[in-house]
This record gives sequence, C-alpha cells and structure tokens, in this order.
Amino acid sequence: MEPLNKIVFSDRMGRRLDERLIKVWNDARRGSNELPLFRDFFQQYIADMWPFLFVLHLNPQGGPAVIDKIGEALTSGIDQNLNGKTVSDIPEKTILYHATRDYNVAPLKRGVASASGEFINNDGNIVLYRSTFLPVREEHDKVSAVVGAASYRVQIV
Repeated sequence: MEPLNKIVFSDRMGRRLDERLIKVWNDARRGSNELPLFRDFFQQYIADMWPFLFVLHLNPQGGPAVIDKIGEALTSGIDQNLNGKTVSDIPEKTILYHATRDYNVAPLKRGVASASGEFINNDGNIVLYRSTFLPVREEHDKVSAVVGAASYRVQIV
C-alpha cells in the first residue's frame, strides 16, 4: 500500500469503493429502472467515500463537463482549484485527468460504466487506476451529471 495525500489505498479498498458506490446508486433508484435523482444520491451516507469521488455536470450544449467537486485523494499533481472549470482544464499527468477521461460513457449507456489503466505521473512513477462512473439526473429524464469514483496505486520506479 502507498500513502497518497495522507490517505492509504489498496486494491481491496478500491474494489470495495466501487461496489459501495454502485450500491448507493442502485438504492437511490428506489427499485425503478429510472436513473437516480442527483439529490437522492447525495442524501445517502457517502461521507467516507468523498476523498475518492468527483462530480461532473454535463454541458447541455455538448461541450466538456464542468467539474463540481473533487475528493482530496484525487488532487495529487494539481496546483489549482478546478471547481467550476471543465474536464479539459485538468492537467494530463494526474489521476483526475485519467480517472475522468471516459466519463461520457455513463450518460450514453444510461448506466454504470468503468475504466482502468495506467499512466506515468509527473514524478516518473507508474500509476494504476480504476474509475467508476454513475449517471444521475435532475427532475427531468435527461442525465445531468456524472458521479465518479477513482482508486489508484503508485508503483515507485
């Protein structure tokens, strides 16, 4: 296990994070096949997951999503406040960049999507990551945001 921003990550914790977040998403659906409402999703207890979560609001005109929230475990390598900026403003060699790259799959599927991969960070280390994307909506039926989670491990070279 590697300490990351004073938070410890392990593969088992990453899988558990994905499973718990998907359960919260399914519970917010209240037994229907509809996408959960944004407000219902956040009324459930997810405080201990926040360090690994991000929230992206979709641009109704089809441009890049706008960043609403970023958990502290996903801010390594970022020296600016990205809230209110778009995903295209995220620095490339960061976990947040790679974790959010495939966010648009969940709205297209209207369901849970995931991605994984590896990249070289600014320190020259290999970072393995896994992301989960969950579409949510406002009152209407259209997907308005994506709630995501990312877990990762740094392999020091």
